[in-house]
Amino acid sequence: MEVFKQNWVAELQKNISNTLSDISGMELTTQYVINNESGDNECFFFELAGNQVSISNGTLDSPDMIFTLDSGVASLINSGELTTEEAFLRGLLQFDGDVAKLIDMFSKINQ
Repeated sequence: MEVFKQNWVAELQKNISNTLSDISGMELTTQYVINNESGDNECFFFELAGNQVSISNGTLDSPDMIFTLDSGVASLINSGELTTEEAFLRGLLQFDGDVAKLIDMFSKINQ
């Protein structure tokens, strides 16, 4: 699982940086919780401050939003076989948190 974790975080860093680095003046913290077959959780988070994105392993005390998914879905997203939007719409990616910040973020991405 360690290689998966490293690849997941590296891909997440690249994708989020490409998507969010042009957004200025927004602060956002997002937690990812990936459930694996053994019942353990792999946790990652990203923080957006200004136009700087940082991603790390671990958990945040009070993230703005939390995305939860299982490791099989995470692998499909990581490989490009499934988009995060498709996973969410199919109920494979759960969201909890500040919906207003999520909408604000997407509106800035699509400007």
